[in-house]
Amino acid sequence: MSKNLLLENIISIDDFFTIPQRVIELEKNSLECQIPGSIYQFDEKYSVDSSLVNNPDNPDNYLARGIDNNNEMAIGKDNNIIYGKGISSALSIASASAEAEFIADYIVAANSQTTANAGVLALGINNVGKINTGRGNDIIFGVADASGNSTADSQAESILSNVTFTDATSSSVAAVNVVVDAVGINNDGKINTGKGDDVIIGFANASALGNATTNSQTQLLFSNGSTATANSESVVIVDSLALGINNTGVINTGEGHDVIIGLGTNSAVSEAVAAAFAYNAAILATGCDPEAIEALESAITQSTSLATAVSTTTTLGIINSGQILTSFGDDVIIGLANNQSSSNAQTISVAESAANDTATATADAQSLAIALGSTVGIANFGEINTGKGNDIVMGIAINKTAAVANADANAASTVNNSDAQTKTNAIADTSQAIAIGIDNTGGKILTAIGNDQIIGMGEIGILGGSLNVGVGDDRVIGYGKKVGVESSQIKLGQGNDWFKAAIVDFDPFTGAISLPSDQSDSIKDTSVFGDRGNDTFEIGDFKNSVLIDGGKDFDILRLWGNLDDYQFTSSSDNKTLTIEDSGSVLTVKNVEAIYYGDSEQAYKISDFA
Repeated sequence: MSKNLLLENIISIDDFFTIPQRVIELEKNSLECQIPGSIYQFDEKYSVDSSLVNNPDNPDNYLARGIDNNNEMAIGKDNNIIYGKGISSALSIASASAEAEFIADYIVAANSQTTANAGVLALGINNVGKINTGRGNDIIFGVADASGNSTADSQAESILSNVTFTDATSSSVAAVNVVVDAVGINNDGKINTGKGDDVIIGFANASALGNATTNSQTQLLFSNGSTATANSESVVIVDSLALGINNTGVINTGEGHDVIIGLGTNSAVSEAVAAAFAYNAAILATGCDPEAIEALESAITQSTSLATAVSTTTTLGIINSGQILTSFGDDVIIGLANNQSSSNAQTISVAESAANDTATATADAQSLAIALGSTVGIANFGEINTGKGNDIVMGIAINKTAAVANADANAASTVNNSDAQTKTNAIADTSQAIAIGIDNTGGKILTAIGNDQIIGMGEIGILGGSLNVGVGDDRVIGYGKKVGVESSQIKLGQGNDWFKAAIVDFDPFTGAISLPSDQSDSIKDTSVFGDRGNDTFEIGDFKNSVLIDGGKDFDILRLWGNLDDYQFTSSSDNKTLTIEDSGSVLTVKNVEAIYYGDSEQAYKISDFA
């Protein structure tokens, strides 16, 4: 029942993009049914003053755990549900204001500083013991929902008139720190689902918002030989984690058509705004009557604004450093990570001076906006073994990051002897954001016997490690917006297998796929071995060193581009062909037919002798 609800009518890659909605429907259905003999546990925490940031030694204030199992948890032979949900949220609002006060002779200052922190942790199911579901079509469902929101506002104002040789300063500082962690299922023990068509789902949703606003204003009116300074600084740091399934132990689904889904959704926003205004007006009036004019000999004005907004997100469908075993049956393992993060930094500095003799105005505005995002469908550092059956392993990573930085500075001085200087610097950086469908660095994925599929979709489709699809008519697909397959060793084993590495554009909502004309870097630093069977290899352009070895039987290579784009060198025995393109080398062995682009003209290695 649960398997059909999740996977019915899924016949193509883009259908898998409906999984998040199907998971939500399954959760709703599971809660409405309330099956006798099943386990349902909830925990909810709401924090205002105490949080993961402010008080990390007291987890009762910020940690919500649906199920926390360190012994043995078992349910009967019927179709049962183990459901754990943790909900943790925190809200922090801080404001401060200051007005001018004399802190020493001829020194006036208004200093305002405030901090707002929010931090939460939510766990759906935390297992360091054993969970056994026995026979039956069972569901293990861990849901984590974590949200943190912090807002800080700081205002400082120094307004003076008729002062002489006075230094007046206004300074406002606001700092915001938000930490949000959500983990659907954390397994450091053993999960065994036994016989039956079982479903294991870890669903994590994290939301983090940080906002800081500062405003400093210094005004000197009718002053003499004085300095007006305004400083404003806003700093927002947001760190958010959404992890569907974290497995450091063993997950074994046993016999049956089993489904493992890790779903992580993450949203993080950091906004920092800083404004500094400094005025030093020495002139009382203008006109022809000398007695109506009084002026300063000098006026100095300085304004500085600094805004820093940083969003760091980690979004993972499944991370495995243990073992995931699905044994017998047509099994499905899906890791889907969807991340959205943005950083916005805005500054404005204004400095104005007016004097009879010398007027100096300096305005400095600095903005830094950084959005860092690590988004991975499946991160495997251990072993994934799907056993016998027509199995699917799929990792999908969707990452949307944006950074905006604006800095505006305005300096004006009014006098015959004047100096006005402005300095602005705005940096917006999203270069460290990356999305990987399947990151198999240091890991192994084995699909054994059956017509299996391994599919990775992201900015990089498949990265690193060893993939062995064993016996059967298998498919390995790496679809990436930047790289299809990188730094991998892929063994297609026995059977009529199909391998494809391509640059694609895909709709994050529908999963619709299109292939752009530029297929650069579709495969990098990768070796693919075909072994026995009539295998097909489809690749776009290649980067660095790539090996395609068809093995035995009749194998086909389809290469993007035109024949004239490459340089060819064949071996004396006509079994190896070296193809070069702009310093990169593709080595082709034991391939009986080679096609280029859309042409149906087949070439043999001996044709390039």
